[in-house]
Amino acid sequence: MKKHKDFEIWLYDNDELAAVHGAKVISRELLHEWPLSVVEKITFDGSISRIYKAFNNLPVETKFYRNVKTQNIPKAFYNHSNDNRHWLLLEDAGKHYPGNLNREQTLNLAYQARKIINGLGSIDFHLYDLSEKHYPSFVNVLIGLLNNLRHNQKLKAVDEAAIARIEKALHHPEVLRATRGKCALLHGDLKCNNLLKKPDGEMIVIDWQNVLYGPEEIDIYNLMADKKMNPVSIAGIGPEILRYALAIKWLADCIDRWLPHWAEFYDGRIAETEKHIQQLVGENE
Repeated sequence: MKKHKDFEIWLYDNDELAAVHGAKVISRELLHEWPLSVVEKITFDGSISRIYKAFNNLPVETKFYRNVKTQNIPKAFYNHSNDNRHWLLLEDAGKHYPGNLNREQTLNLAYQARKIINGLGSIDFHLYDLSEKHYPSFVNVLIGLLNNLRHNQKLKAVDEAAIARIEKALHHPEVLRATRGKCALLHGDLKCNNLLKKPDGEMIVIDWQNVLYGPEEIDIYNLMADKKMNPVSIAGIGPEILRYALAIKWLADCIDRWLPHWAEFYDGRIAETEKHIQQLVGENE
């Protein structure tokens, strides 16, 4: 095992991967890397390709693959955790959907994905619960975190007034209406890069690092936003404000837990997101 040259992520060497999969490693191709995860495409003897993931302090996806098995997610050949380190070896499931989809095609794609996610049933763990009963706790945690970061001078672009505006928006009637509606398991990061198409046309949903529970429109809105399409006409501004709130929570966690040395960058991103929320609220008053 070797440590990544820049990050606190430990990677299996070729011999370890060969022992896990029972075949010699022919090549390794880096697909993605950042301080919390590294993703590689591993080609084994016999031209067999797999997706190898190594995480630092991101346990959700390994938990997910221990609890869920379906033909619409990649098959997991290896799943291991040790303290805050986590590793997966997954099926190389297929090709991405084409990027030049119109609005109707994108919506159909979102509904296909939602059908798969709804079919997964109940899962005991998730990052957040945005249903009516648990939503107040999410809001309290988020606002408390922002105030704490502000108190510790880790937020400069986001002042007390901005935090107050965020809190007010999170209690907008449309938001509360969304949390009272139909809630379900959510992928949490539904976008075209996380949807694959097998040669037989079957859809595969990948990258389950942000599993949560809440209004299912959030997944649909995420896919629409990924395609630079305004989703508000589908179910109002409630799910969109919740989507922005989740983004702020992620950015605040990066400052607080994972990437404090990038605080200035994430501070600016939170400020930009807060402006989007206010524009959204103002346009619908």
